[in-house]
Amino acid sequence: MKKIIFFILLIFIAEGTITDTPANQPIPVVKRVSKNTHSKTPINNIYFITAILFFTSINYLIWFKYGKDDIVIPVVNFYPPKNINPVEAEFAYKGLATKKGIAAYIIYLASKGFLEIKEGEKGEYTIKKIKDYNIGTNPSDIKMIKALFPFDFDVVTKFDLQTSYIFHDTSESIINKLNKHKEIIFFKETVNNSWLIFMIFCLLVLIALALFYIHSYNYQLSILFFCLTCIIISSVCTYQLPKRNNTGNRILGKLLGLKKFIEVAKKQEIQKLVEENPNYFYDILPYAYILDVTNTWIKKFENISIIDPKWETNNNFYSYSNIQSIDNILNILNSNVTPL
Repeated sequence: MKKIIFFILLIFIAEGTITDTPANQPIPVVKRVSKNTHSKTPINNIYFITAILFFTSINYLIWFKYGKDDIVIPVVNFYPPKNINPVEAEFAYKGLATKKGIAAYIIYLASKGFLEIKEGEKGEYTIKKIKDYNIGTNPSDIKMIKALFPFDFDVVTKFDLQTSYIFHDTSESIINKLNKHKEIIFFKETVNNSWLIFMIFCLLVLIALALFYIHSYNYQLSILFFCLTCIIISSVCTYQLPKRNNTGNRILGKLLGLKKFIEVAKKQEIQKLVEENPNYFYDILPYAYILDVTNTWIKKFENISIIDPKWETNNNFYSYSNIQSIDNILNILNSNVTPL
């Protein structure tokens, strides 16, 4: 970023100093007079550029200390990180938990044997509890299972989920809990919103200065380009706050490694993993969804025989494993709760 700003500054300086005037000849001075006798006061370019550089440098220095992540090296993984459910994986991957992770979470619970999903016509389906949680079950899993089957219900329909305040409130609670504790994957001092607010303030000042300069009658295109570049640099720095800690980098490296494997894995490699774990396709599916490689993962199995999952009673599982089918659950989460 420093080199970019320095390069643009050199262009500006060169534009103002390099001429084609022969040696030992007086330099002609041409004064541009605006037709508007009440034109605005010319802006001193040096002072203006100094102000632009000042606010850009502030944002750059804050990002360098509190936002610049260490280089994350993907670690080749055939499985997601242990004890990390899809919501937590999405949080570690994107730095933000969303309802998309909850949709993947339901598929995750089914692949663990807690649920049975039966798909019907026109996007209708029912979810049946086929195994109860035990003492060793993850607390988050228990919380979601209870939300899916309130009042000791064993079967719920799509309509039940749409009208269930418990399900929607629990989903929001899981998401908010992660998003409010970003120090899990980010350095605590970089999560402080005061730095973000200050950087946004500096960015707004840069935009205001650029707009003020445009209204001046003596502006130069090179300086406008310089302003635009500084605004972009400042925006990128602001967006990349906060900074991941060691835990965040470690989990992200494993998730990126899994994503890379999904993208480049050969049939022979996947076939071997399926032989070792017949449920391999379904174990990875929820994580492929939050890593945005669902269709890639499905295509890998077009010529690989896999057993039908015990938790999915439709004869054609691929209709459900399609990303559009999983999005049906996401649509329910994004819709408003309809009271009974």
